[in-house]
This record gives sequence, C-alpha cells and structure tokens, in this order.
Amino acid sequence: MKNEMANDFVTFFPRHPKLRRAAFNGAKAEAAFKKKSNRKRSSNTLSAIHSIRLPSTSPTPGRHVGSFDEKVPEWKTIRDLAAVALQADRSYEG
Repeated sequence: MKNEMANDFVTFFPRHPKLRRAAFNGAKAEAAFKKKSNRKRSSNTLSAIHSIRLPSTSPTPGRHVGSFDEKVPEWKTIRDLAAVALQADRSYEG
C-alpha cells in the first residue's frame, strides 16, 4: 500500500457503539489502521475495538502467502462472528 488514506474511525466507531471488532485484509491494513488511529485516539471506543488480522487477498507474493484453500477458513471467521453477534442481538431484543 502506498499513500493510504485512513477512514475517520475516531468518528465512525462512536456512531456505531455495537461494533466490537474490526477485520483487516492483511498485516499492512491492520498496521495502517493502528498507526492512523493511534495518532488521533481521542475516544475510549477505539481502544475497545478488537482487531482481527486476516490473510491478505492480494495476489502479490509475500513471505506468508497461502493458497486460496488455506485462506478461506480464516476468512470464514467473519461470518461466524457475525452469526454469534446476530444471535446475541436477537436474544437481547426478545
């Protein structure tokens, strides 16, 4: 990644208080988020966000490049976490 631009997470996360996790497409994306958000960390909400680093979907070769079949189970964790969160919300509402 070159010249990446960070989203306004300092504003975003407080507006979405149920968010507890952020998933990142590779180590560089996670590092960029942490670097940019630490500079502006004015909210306790940001510190409560748990980051999940997933294997990069980039086709660019790297040190830790796995096959598609190796990456799928890790990416499925997002679906599984979302299902658990949805079930918890339904239990809370009901």
